[in-house]
Amino acid sequence: MKRKNVLKTVIFLVAVTATLFHACAPLHEFGETPAYGGKNDIPYRLPAYDHSQKTVVIVANNDGTELFDMMAPYYLFSATGKANVYIVAKDKFPIVIKKGVFVLPQLTFTQVDSLHLHPDVIVIPFLAVGDSLHQDPVIVSWIKKHYADDVNILSVCDGAATAAATGLFDGKPITAHASDYEGIKASFRKPLWIQNTSVSGSGNLFSTAGVSNATEGSLTLISQLFGKETMQKVIANISYPYDSPKLSHQSNTFHFRDKVTIAKKLIFRKNKKLGFLLQDG
Repeated sequence: MKRKNVLKTVIFLVAVTATLFHACAPLHEFGETPAYGGKNDIPYRLPAYDHSQKTVVIVANNDGTELFDMMAPYYLFSATGKANVYIVAKDKFPIVIKKGVFVLPQLTFTQVDSLHLHPDVIVIPFLAVGDSLHQDPVIVSWIKKHYADDVNILSVCDGAATAAATGLFDGKPITAHASDYEGIKASFRKPLWIQNTSVSGSGNLFSTAGVSNATEGSLTLISQLFGKETMQKVIANISYPYDSPKLSHQSNTFHFRDKVTIAKKLIFRKNKKLGFLLQDG
C-alpha cells in the first residue's frame, strides 16, 4: 500500500512539474535573446533607392535589437510613401530579435558609406549591450560620423543609452524607458534627462520614452519632414486614436507587481498564438 501511495505521489509531482515547465516556457522565452545558428548564404540584393525621397536609416545591432523599437519606425516612415527606409547594421548577418525572430539588414554601414547615402533621419532603437556604458564603438562612431545639422536623430526607448554615448545629446533633453531611466542617467550625466513626456525634442534631436512611444516619435518627425497632411494619412493607416502625437505621458516604472501580473497571465491563462504573413521586400 505504501509503495502505491509513493508511486502515486511521484506520478503526481512529475505531472505537476511537467505542467509548470510547459506553462512557464513563455517566461523563459520572454527573457532570452537567442543566438542565430543558421546559415548566412541567403542571397542579398541592394534595396531600391529614390533620389527624390528622404532617407531614413534605422540602426541595428546584429547581436540583438528590440523588435518594436526597430519595426514601428520602419513601418511608419515607409507608410508615408515619401522615404527610403533601411535597416542598417555593422555586418551582413541576421539581426537577433526577441523570441527567436531574425531580420536581415538591408544595408551594412560600409555599404551606406560606399553608396554615398545621406540619411535625413537616423533612428536608434534599444540595442543589445552588456550595460549602458559598454556600447559598440563601431555603432556609436558611425552615428556620430553621419550626424549633421540637416540630420534628425530619433532615439527610441532605451536606445537613449546609445544616443547619449555619442555625446550628441550633451546639454540637450533626452528621455528613456521609465524602468531603466535612472540607470542610464547615472551612466551618462551630460544630457538633460527629462520624464513624463512621450517625446522630447530639441532642434533635430528627438527621443521617446517607452517602447510604444516609437509611434509618437515617428509621427512627430513625419509631421516635421513631410507635413501634417502626410502625418494624418499615416495616423489613419494605423488607426491611431488621436489626431496628433500624444505627448502627455506618465513615466511609471515597471514594478514587481506588474511582473507578477505578467507571470500569472503567462502561466494560468491560455496564450494566443499569432501568425504573421511575411513577404519579400
